[in-house]
Amino acid sequence: MSIQALSPEHARLGLPSGLGPPEPIPLPAPEEVERTPGPRARHVGRRPWLAGLTGGILGTAARPEPVRRDPLVTLVHRISFGFNLAELEHARALGFEGYLEEQLEPEAIDDSTLEADLVRFPVIAMSPKELVEQFADDNRDAYRQLKVALLARATSSRRQLRERMVEFWSDHFSINHNKGILWALLPEHERTVI
Repeated sequence: MSIQALSPEHARLGLPSGLGPPEPIPLPAPEEVERTPGPRARHVGRRPWLAGLTGGILGTAARPEPVRRDPLVTLVHRISFGFNLAELEHARALGFEGYLEEQLEPEAIDDSTLEADLVRFPVIAMSPKELVEQFADDNRDAYRQLKVALLARATSSRRQLRERMVEFWSDHFSINHNKGILWALLPEHERTVI
């Protein structure tokens, strides 16, 4: 290793003297290189190279087996608001195609339990005029009711794919409830636009 003189920048930074260039990385042996047609050659694998680069610390372990995921579990996870065992069992009973077809037709799914629960939140059925008249002094209660109803639908609805789409489009066409009277448009916006 050759010793280089310190540059003024190295001296200013207080770097120790006698530092030279790093050791060169050894090239793979010719038997580790597979020749392919054309001017390029590619390495047989990264593990031998990584093992050589790190002195055998890395790259010597056997490759882990790839994780095989159940397609039905993936489907339930992606089109629902949080995985739950009851939803998975329902999906298993219908099968992959049956569950997906059911979720693609949300009006055919009986969601009467949730609809009965949403009666506690009268705000979601009000017009903007009714909201302004009833909640003129404190709009936080109206906004809180709307958000709690939204969470109840997301977590309890059997129409999970629909609720995921409602979330997506609500984020895309969002209304800032802190800007003037816009808070009064939220329920109407949710019902008609989203």
